[in-house]
Amino acid sequence: MNMKPEMKTNTLTNMKTHILLLSAGLFALLVSMASAAEPVASGSPQGVAAPQTSAVRVAVRLKSHHPAIELAGAELCRYLGLMAGNPEVAAVAENPQKGTTTIELGLMTDFGLPMEGVRDPARDDVVHADVRGSKGVIAGSNPRSVLFATYRFLEACGCRWIRPGKDGDFVPTRAVDSLAAHFTDRATYRFRGNNNCGTYSLDQMLDKIEWASKVGLNTFFHEFLLPRDLYNTYYKRNYPSLKNPEPRSDEEIRAYHELSIREIKRRGMFYHAAGHGWTSVVLGLPESESDHGARPAVPPGKERFLALVKGKRDLSRGPTFTDLCYGNPEVRQRIVQCVADYATRHLEVDYLHFWTDDAMNMTCECPLCRDTRLSDLYVEILNGIDAELSRRNNPIKIVFLIYQDLIWPPEKQRLNNPQRFVEMFAPISRRYDKPYDLTATGDDLPPYRLNQNQRPTDEHASMTVLRSWQKVFQGEAFVFDYHMTWHHYRDPGYCGFTKVMAEDIRRLPKMGMDGFVSCQVLRSYFPHGYPMYLHARMLWNPAASTDKLAREYFAGAFGDGSEQVRRYMTTLSDLFAPLYLDRDMLFVKDETARQAALTKLAKVSQTVADFQPVIASHSSTGNPAHQQSWKLLSLHADMTLKLAAAVQAKVEKKQKEADALWKQLVEQVAVHEAETDSALDIAWFLRAYQGWGGRMFAPVPTPAKPAQAAR
Repeated sequence: MNMKPEMKTNTLTNMKTHILLLSAGLFALLVSMASAAEPVASGSPQGVAAPQTSAVRVAVRLKSHHPAIELAGAELCRYLGLMAGNPEVAAVAENPQKGTTTIELGLMTDFGLPMEGVRDPARDDVVHADVRGSKGVIAGSNPRSVLFATYRFLEACGCRWIRPGKDGDFVPTRAVDSLAAHFTDRATYRFRGNNNCGTYSLDQMLDKIEWASKVGLNTFFHEFLLPRDLYNTYYKRNYPSLKNPEPRSDEEIRAYHELSIREIKRRGMFYHAAGHGWTSVVLGLPESESDHGARPAVPPGKERFLALVKGKRDLSRGPTFTDLCYGNPEVRQRIVQCVADYATRHLEVDYLHFWTDDAMNMTCECPLCRDTRLSDLYVEILNGIDAELSRRNNPIKIVFLIYQDLIWPPEKQRLNNPQRFVEMFAPISRRYDKPYDLTATGDDLPPYRLNQNQRPTDEHASMTVLRSWQKVFQGEAFVFDYHMTWHHYRDPGYCGFTKVMAEDIRRLPKMGMDGFVSCQVLRSYFPHGYPMYLHARMLWNPAASTDKLAREYFAGAFGDGSEQVRRYMTTLSDLFAPLYLDRDMLFVKDETARQAALTKLAKVSQTVADFQPVIASHSSTGNPAHQQSWKLLSLHADMTLKLAAAVQAKVEKKQKEADALWKQLVEQVAVHEAETDSALDIAWFLRAYQGWGGRMFAPVPTPAKPAQAAR
């Protein structure tokens, strides 16, 4: 497989197993329910408690056995070892030696602890610790929560989770035989997580899953049946990169995908799957042809299943941007069978998403469809899926989508079994200068017009959509929003947009939402990960002080000088504010706004120059996590200077100069890719400026590289 040197040992072992199975023609799904995942004990063979030696100062005893609890034990031992500078200082032990300091890990019920206000212990997270002198209990309402509680205990001991990856943890040096923490805390929202947006490697995916559990995120969503394009955009270097392409085969991508699912389930996290792309399997195409990059041919005789739009039934935009002829009973039945069959084959999925296409105004215009609102046909299909799953005794939850032409709720159809379904509200066309508008009633939704619809463009219109749907469905629901898909790239300080995001999270209960799964780029940590940290912490406790969270994060990420960094980042966000508040660059058409933007952009150069001595003075900090943070900040400073110059030229309507400056920035980003790789998704950063949301700069072509076949 020619795996990277930094690949974790257990990852490498599993991947070799995958390839051996493939070569023998015996490849099978490695993912199973969480109980089938393999436990790991620190410093010992999998599933075996380490023998206690005289070096052990703290014993970890597991009161329950589940992969997430066993991982919690292993992680507690590992981090105590890092604190003490001795990997043998702590070990999992079934029967600790008499007199050994012992911390017990298990479920709240194992210790007879109360769980007040918990609706469902399996789905709602409570963490508890009562440790004094390194003796006591760490517990959770479910196995996942035991892992969360363990990381929370380690935080109380001084650890900080700065970003994913091997340089992402700050671990203090300290004695471990007198540790103390006491807390009981319950997560406010049930749905807390993110999806697999962006481009990434296998290592980066696994690192993100690991980091998510450290900050208390309980949900991971793999969009698409098989995210081939998201992996291979990275491995093929389909962006300005100096690296040679290393494309992966469909078999390798499936192995990567299944390994990532295994790691999600190992932690007891909720696994969401699919979304767009069902069009492909309904047509009889493989799951690898289900993502945005797929451009398959229509199988013979299947054209009639596709939506008729402007007199054509074709697949030219790919399966995720092509609707089906939902008025055709045969199509509806094929969808029902495809979704139910997938759910039957994939028992590891907790929430299965069935969505229509990712475009607007591509709904079928044939006589079977044109007189029925799309959402009525959608609900009819959802009811069919529920009936088939009920026949198969499959309790899986189905997630339906409020998005694009499904903005308009059904006129006639209603869900027969609301308990089966979870509503997902995806206000993709909103702006991010104001939080969700709670004044909307849903009474002023514009009329539905077949293939002549317009997206809502502000917070009031977006909320009108939600309120109109809530008149026909009052069940479980969460938000799927896009603060960190492309919008964050227009805020180089990574601090400005977080104010709206924080207020959005606070308003979820008044919206009838029980959480927020972020549609966001996997690598959103350049130059820091405060937005992701804020997102996770506020979904646990929306009453948390954003100022306190910011101080907490920046202190953990940068150590000495952290408050200076925070002020500097906040200043950069303010100086770029006209840009990040209007992704369509409308301010260039308004003279007053244009001048305000120029005044602020002109200050960027001096602001960066004034801060560079601070960066230089921290370039040799001893802690690896802090040192990496300052290194990223140094690279970010140089890039910010070029970005400000390019944007300023754009605002001054000097397009050729702007494009030339942008090209210089892209070249610099490519040169430093190896240094920023774990934190910055270059492909999506570039798209944010030269593609999506209004093209600001001419696209910089990807350099020609030697072609390499998939391995």
